[in-house]
Amino acid sequence: MKTSVETQNKIIELYNQDIPHRKIAKLTGVGVNTVLRCLKKHNIPLRGIGKYNRIRPELAQKVIEDFKNKLEVKNICENNGISYHIFKKIISNNGLVLPGSGRKRDFSDLEIKNILSMSDNKESLTKIAEIYNANWDTINNIVKTNNPNYIGKNIGPKHGLWKGGQYIDNKGYIQVKLYSDDKYFLMAHTSGYILQHRYNMAKHLGRPLTKTETVHHIDGNVQNNTIENLQLRNKRHGKGQCWKCKDCGSTNIESTDI
Repeated sequence: MKTSVETQNKIIELYNQDIPHRKIAKLTGVGVNTVLRCLKKHNIPLRGIGKYNRIRPELAQKVIEDFKNKLEVKNICENNGISYHIFKKIISNNGLVLPGSGRKRDFSDLEIKNILSMSDNKESLTKIAEIYNANWDTINNIVKTNNPNYIGKNIGPKHGLWKGGQYIDNKGYIQVKLYSDDKYFLMAHTSGYILQHRYNMAKHLGRPLTKTETVHHIDGNVQNNTIENLQLRNKRHGKGQCWKCKDCGSTNIESTDI
């Protein structure tokens, strides 16, 4: 899609006002590459692109001031129109250290005592890490090492947002949560969830299903996962259809050897 002359003129006008190219892209509703192509087309030399030493000193100074004022990194990058990679180079080349980066720091006995006290008082590890200018993993390791009763992140039924270990996916099927000690855990996705109708059929048969085996809902209701409403099939099956005995009409059928 071609960029209109009006948009190109706007890009050049903003660039001449010393506005970063990323911010220009946001203001004009085009991509960063479109901005760069437009400037190159009009033979306008680019600034702040490539190596660190090509970044304008005033831009680097502004980034350092924002960092010292404890602005969020995301906001610093957006306000100055730079990538996180350029941000890190500016910080490191000026002898500054990002929170939680570099050599693992040593904590005094008093600091460890205060960290444990804050954790016991239900202060979040994220907040504690921010106070001590450390990362979350470091604080978590201190608490876990020095507090035998610490259980870490609450998962499963212990989590405050636990909803019974099941949910309905975007296709209307019920997914249920399995854990590694479950006999049919190998059938689950990497998230630990499995389609409930496949899980119910596996339990009914007493064995995991193969990859080619599918489970069909007899009445077409994909949330009716009672074993009476399920049929085991091989490979894909037709929607809205089920196997029945031609003599008696029963849906209780199975595959047998000849």
